[in-house]
Amino acid sequence: MPHGFYSMSSDSDIFQTNLAGVVDAGQGKREPALLYLYLKGMRNADSTTFRGFMFLESADHEWYNWGGTGLCMPQVAMEWLPRIFFRSVTDKDREWDFKVYKEIMFDEEAEPEQGTKEERKRICVPFPFELTMPNSEALGDFEIHVEGWKNFAYYSPGTIHVPVPPTPAPSGPGGLKDVVALLVPFLHPTPQDIANNLLYYYVQYHLHLGFTKFVQYTQSTYIWGFWEDHRLRKLWTEGKLEFVLWDSTAECVGHPKCMQPLMYSHAILAWWGQSVYLSLADHDEYLALANPEKAANVQDLMAKCFDDLAQVNIRRYNTVCGPGQCEWQEQAAGRLQNWQLQETPDPQLVEVDLWKNAKDWKHPMEHYTLRSREPFTEDRGKSMVDPDHLGGFNVHYGMVLPSGKKQGYEPWGTPIDEECATWLHLVNLFRGRDNRTTHELDTRWHWVFDKVSGYRMQQNSRRHRLF
Repeated sequence: MPHGFYSMSSDSDIFQTNLAGVVDAGQGKREPALLYLYLKGMRNADSTTFRGFMFLESADHEWYNWGGTGLCMPQVAMEWLPRIFFRSVTDKDREWDFKVYKEIMFDEEAEPEQGTKEERKRICVPFPFELTMPNSEALGDFEIHVEGWKNFAYYSPGTIHVPVPPTPAPSGPGGLKDVVALLVPFLHPTPQDIANNLLYYYVQYHLHLGFTKFVQYTQSTYIWGFWEDHRLRKLWTEGKLEFVLWDSTAECVGHPKCMQPLMYSHAILAWWGQSVYLSLADHDEYLALANPEKAANVQDLMAKCFDDLAQVNIRRYNTVCGPGQCEWQEQAAGRLQNWQLQETPDPQLVEVDLWKNAKDWKHPMEHYTLRSREPFTEDRGKSMVDPDHLGGFNVHYGMVLPSGKKQGYEPWGTPIDEECATWLHLVNLFRGRDNRTTHELDTRWHWVFDKVSGYRMQQNSRRHRLF
């Protein structure tokens, strides 16, 4: 494997550290906790802005088992609005306070539609913070403190690995931003051949919709297998696919610590200052453009539907193999109700073999012709975001900073028009959880396979010869 096939998450221009401590968990309990802290500086003509985020990991097993990320503690999150500040190494009397934006997500008066205080205790998000100071003051060395924590970290702006320039001019077609797909590791432990296919076909499909680059965050478990796949090597050689080996926390596969909130927030900070939208969706979530007259690629989508939003919420629907497309499912389809399948998935509905055995001749997504009649709720869509105006991210939505434009009142933003785009979620990929009975035929987005599928391209060629 050549040098440069992957980068390390800790080698980005993001300063990272962690502080160990003990927190009050309520009801007389004291819990050991670890504070992960990430920070980046952006030097402009007259001033430097420092932006970062932090997660709190604790031994709050009740929260962890509930299904949260394991990276914040609800008893603390609701009450804790910490002071974060720089202290000069050479002059201990000089301090600079960061603005902490946690209230964007947690303040009940600011966001009453998030529900009661008890309901909002389940929200697990990073705490973003920001500080702007004159360039003359930003050249020194600092201690970075979080009030209430005995430990602190030394931070020197001069140690940033790659100085980041001011935001460049848009480089996409028509002066629009590029769209970069950010992919995190698989939630389910996934065999290498299936992982390779899921990544390869995801890239192939979305390249034809105008995506510029794909960044796969990964662990050492997969990196050699990615390198050995000639299709992925070719995409890397062409500059379309990058790999980031995650080493910012302990090595873990299928573990919430290494999943979406931490990596998404890391990527947003890493891409801050670049002229891009980041697409934050999974390998089993495909962008569907059902109205090519309105939007035939993501450049059209940005021009006609994004309206300079810092966070673009796109509705998400489940999709499954259509009748006759996955023969092994026919007997299982409709045998149980969906609510029963959520408790006891039917292995006969699982679609992973379709992806394991896929060939370039026919893209696997061409088998998906049924879409659920109802989408996920608005706070469970998937987003494209401008990293210049996002402070951090959870799973489905993030924290739009005051500098960014948000659509609607809710923190996740009002979804854009479905005639612009939707996401399609492969609900049966790893677990048979959907029996088709709540779906309807929808192939309006299949026009893209005229470009992606060898089978479709040959059929079209034959049609042209006949006429």
